[in-house]
Amino acid sequence: MTIRNVSARIALLAMTASQLQAAGFALYETSAKGIAVGGANVGYTGDASAAQVNPANMTQAPGTQTMLGMTAIIPGGSVDFGDSTGSQLKTECFSVPHTYATYQFLEDWWLGMGIYSEFGLGTDYDTDWPGRFNALETKLETLTFSPTLAYKVTDDLSLGVGARIMYLDFSTRKAIANPYAPSAVMGYSTTCGDTMGYGWLAGATYNLTEDWTLGAVYRSRVRQHVTDGDVYYDSASPTPPYPPSDRVDAEAIIVLPSSATLGSNYKMLDNKLNLGTAVTWTEWSTYDALDINFARPLLGRPSSENMKDWNDAWRFGFGAEYALTKHWSLLGGYVFDMCPISEEQTDFMMPSGNRNIFSTGLGYTCENGFYATLSYAYLMMMENTRLIHNSYNNTDAYATFANMDAHMISASVGWNF
Repeated sequence: MTIRNVSARIALLAMTASQLQAAGFALYETSAKGIAVGGANVGYTGDASAAQVNPANMTQAPGTQTMLGMTAIIPGGSVDFGDSTGSQLKTECFSVPHTYATYQFLEDWWLGMGIYSEFGLGTDYDTDWPGRFNALETKLETLTFSPTLAYKVTDDLSLGVGARIMYLDFSTRKAIANPYAPSAVMGYSTTCGDTMGYGWLAGATYNLTEDWTLGAVYRSRVRQHVTDGDVYYDSASPTPPYPPSDRVDAEAIIVLPSSATLGSNYKMLDNKLNLGTAVTWTEWSTYDALDINFARPLLGRPSSENMKDWNDAWRFGFGAEYALTKHWSLLGGYVFDMCPISEEQTDFMMPSGNRNIFSTGLGYTCENGFYATLSYAYLMMMENTRLIHNSYNNTDAYATFANMDAHMISASVGWNF
């Protein structure tokens, strides 16, 4: 299963865990506070999640910082074909965990650690829906372990770097059309596999003034080489003329895109108000094709080739945190996320369309170092209609991605020593 530039496979993942939160399938649910402020904490993070957001920001939190939490994502929506046919996405709840720790081991040096999910996707349709020959069920999950190091060069400049060790698990299922009766199901194909990939990240923070901080972070591509994948064919009938069920080994190369983020944070009103912005560019153009190679022919085919031709995309985030009292703070944010999916190569693995995300949250801090944040975000994808080609029965149909949205509820707790 050679999934060259697997942005495609991962693209499918974006539809579940990230179905409507990232245009593409990148996950930005790094912490409850990060979600609440629209990811606009690149210049100033202020907690242990700096190990993921921007490793240079670990120098902003002295001593030992810890955090753990979970984000629940509940997506919904429908795909309509304009003739009273279509399908609702099955309602599911996806959990995205996060755990961080940072430690100041010398006056100007910090160590950090993060465990989180960077990419995710999941879609599930009814077995009899019109797009069953394109996609029925797709799931992609990743888990990243990231050790980081930060150095405070001067009082105004900090640098950080880290490794990314990423586990990826992927599966997708679709119906196979009968070549003599294209609307009939001959059987079902399931492709699955898992692998480990490696990448890195680097960040910098600079204080322009006492109140205004700039931050930048770059994340490399992660190449995932699936060498022991499987492709299963389940026949719709045990008797001819339907081919019998079969299984073959498959190989794939999945290249997850690089990204670069630039942000700033500005404190005012005696540090009671923190305003932030963040702009992220993601190299989705690495996903130009999805090629799957079989160890031997399956249903007379030695491989499966699909054009994707995605485009690089931008994400814009704005956020604010206001200290209501000594212990309580109110947070809010907004994100505009551009869709990278090519107009000509749209499929049902993942819904297409630009996205708006509105978020809010409440934070609590105690004198003994304990803190907690609870946030909620609503993701709304702009309705759009696209012409989708089904290569298995050689048909085209206009499909409208409608009422696509997602509710994201997140909680983080931590302790500073």
